[in-house]
Amino acid sequence: MRLLWHAGDTWRGRLAALAIAACIVWIGFHPPLAPAKLVIPSLVALLVAVVLGAPIFVMLGGAALILFWGADSPIASISLTHYSMVTNPTLPTVPLFTLAGYFLAEGGASKRLIRVFQALLGQFRGGPAIVTVLGCAFLHRSPARRASPFWLWAGC
Repeated sequence: MRLLWHAGDTWRGRLAALAIAACIVWIGFHPPLAPAKLVIPSLVALLVAVVLGAPIFVMLGGAALILFWGADSPIASISLTHYSMVTNPTLPTVPLFTLAGYFLAEGGASKRLIRVFQALLGQFRGGPAIVTVLGCAFLHRSPARRASPFWLWAGC
């Protein structure tokens, strides 16, 4: 009621806001098209609302509700889907791999590994190529891969 009261300065503005809200609710319960076809126009309307001053949490929550509505999922399944995504065992690995990559990059692990291979295999014929292959093999799955200067000249 408070939102309706502050929707306009006069009764005409308040009634217009009530009529618009009622039309939106009616279209939500009785869509003229399939909900999957109304997802894009609904997201565009939500984006226009944010540009005109709606808070960001309205955009995030509204986008989630519109996408669930378009997928023909009941709104009650949001909490179950959220729980299944949060309890996914791969979720904690993202910050842990980031932390491991930071430690390896700051410690210079990739540079030391390349120096070890260079010392062991550098004197052989084709030693730099062997060092490059072994460096790629050992560091390919390493979290320090992005921070290593080795990748700039090795071409892995």
